Amino acid sequence: MSEMECPYCKELIKIGAVLCKHCRSNLGMNDNAFNDANDEGIWYLQNGFGKIHAECDIIEDKIKSRTGFIFIKHEYSRDYLYEAIKRIESFVKKMGSDLDEWKSVNKLSEQLEVSFKRRAGEVYRRLEAIKFEIENREPTFWEKVRTVLTQVLETLFPFLSFRLLTGKNKPKEITD
Repeated sequence: MSEMECPYCKELIKIGAVLCKHCRSNLGMNDNAFNDANDEGIWYLQNGFGKIHAECDIIEDKIKSRTGFIFIKHEYSRDYLYEAIKRIESFVKKMGSDLDEWKSVNKLSEQLEVSFKRRAGEVYRRLEAIKFEIENREPTFWEKVRTVLTQVLETLFPFLSFRLLTGKNKPKEITD
């Protein structure tokens, strides 16, 4: 017997299966209106998570990207990369709220809800791995030198502006 992809989890199942053995989705629905809403939901999840995974791929590439000729450094800062991760997390949350709206008007099947939760969990695990990769990426020689130099200069010349040394604002300390 030949196989096809489950429309929910994309795993291979037997043609004519009524229930997916991987995600337990009911594949034998007869209500056309429900199927149309379900098809729209499937497309929404596939499209949304496709874009999310493409963005994750881009972030992973940016983690490794370096720039410079003599003073080689990472092209993208940790802050920039974390902002990109936050955008992905907010997109997943937006998808979840969209599905909640569908559920409130009875246009969301249980299978789609389960599929979303599973895929969202996969995305969050991937983002945790990306965060770990960001935190543990090897600093370049220039980044090591710059960090040490900044600390030395701040210790020796505390009256100098942190912005002059690194190009970033340092929060002002409140003293009594």
